[in-house]
Amino acid sequence: MFRLSKVVVRGIPIGLTLVRVSALLTLLGLSAAIARADTIISAQFGNSQNFQVPLLLQQDVEPDAAAAVPVFQNSNVWNPLLAPTSQTGPTAFNTEDHGVGQLVPRPAASPAGPISFSNLLNNLGVTSGVNLSIANINGGFNTLERAFPQGGPAPAELPDSFVFSNSSTQFTFSGLAPNSPFTLFIYATDPVFPRQQAVFSVGNSTFDTENGTAMTLEPTCCVFGTLTGTVDASGDINGTWNIGTDNPVGEIAWSGFQLVDVVQETVPEPNEALLLSIGLGLLLLGVVRRRAAIRRAAGNYDESETAWRRF
Repeated sequence: MFRLSKVVVRGIPIGLTLVRVSALLTLLGLSAAIARADTIISAQFGNSQNFQVPLLLQQDVEPDAAAAVPVFQNSNVWNPLLAPTSQTGPTAFNTEDHGVGQLVPRPAASPAGPISFSNLLNNLGVTSGVNLSIANINGGFNTLERAFPQGGPAPAELPDSFVFSNSSTQFTFSGLAPNSPFTLFIYATDPVFPRQQAVFSVGNSTFDTENGTAMTLEPTCCVFGTLTGTVDASGDINGTWNIGTDNPVGEIAWSGFQLVDVVQETVPEPNEALLLSIGLGLLLLGVVRRRAAIRRAAGNYDESETAWRRF
């Protein structure tokens, strides 16, 4: 029967040496650490032509997302994802009274169709390589909700700006870490009257705006909800954005989102290389001493030999 402990190389039992190496590394606490490398992206949708009013991009942490998902407590970098104006749909009209007796002409129409946004910024303000595409958008809109006390319209803040679609559609996030868990926090427009029910789905996870939670920033018209799941093997999140049954206007509106993609990375402990060097040095010293003892016992020990030559 083969026994590892009986294998000897130049007088050194290999089995014993391996056991000593293993024990030494264990005592030194050599191990790998698991580090989180979260990709966090926040975005606000709106109109690219300042219609009805200019967009005021969110600059701070959004309180509802921060309360629901703690990682968003450090999310204050927002991407403006803007679509042009379209003449189609219930929001189409030629002029708009900004509340100060000024009728503003509607910008030229843009055709409905797919839209995409590339290389979104993460929460550090660094391009992430993450992209978003939506199969159909009929336009973008910045809703006039209030006027400045001194007169004139106030710009549209989150969630008063949005992109809208007059048909059910699909969306895809790409460029994410494959097979990593994600949370997608969605801001959507669904007023009490008239209802604009929308249903967002990714895999088995669904957010129905009819069951959404009213937003702190705008509780009368807008709601939030979350989708969770796992990024696919290609680094994509594929979802649907559908018109709900309680939607007499036939339009769905998406105000913004926050996305966190949690990546688990295996990295060495900071002192692992140093500890490994010390361990190997001690092991080498033990081997040299053992070789010297064997030579003494055999009577062929030469004091003039260097330690490295003896090894």
